[in-house]
Amino acid sequence: MVTVMSSLVPDERVPIDLKKNLVQARLDKKLAPAELAQNVVLEQMINEKPQVIQEYESGKAIPSQQIIGNLERVLGTKLHGKK
Repeated sequence: MVTVMSSLVPDERVPIDLKKNLVQARLDKKLAPAELAQNVVLEQMINEKPQVIQEYESGKAIPSQQIIGNLERVLGTKLHGKK
């Protein structure tokens, strides 16, 4: 018999607070997800597709500290742990 261990693996998706803060920060800057992605590219921080922004905002992405840090710099705000 094979035991499936997936229930023991912690969920590595984007935390709810991070995705809510990302959406709010983007809206505060009056940017669409594609515009935010383009701004990140223009800042030469990362070269991400608009789909990456959408995956973070929907909570489907597996968090990358590099991407989160770059988004924070472009948006000018802390996204994780923000109160």
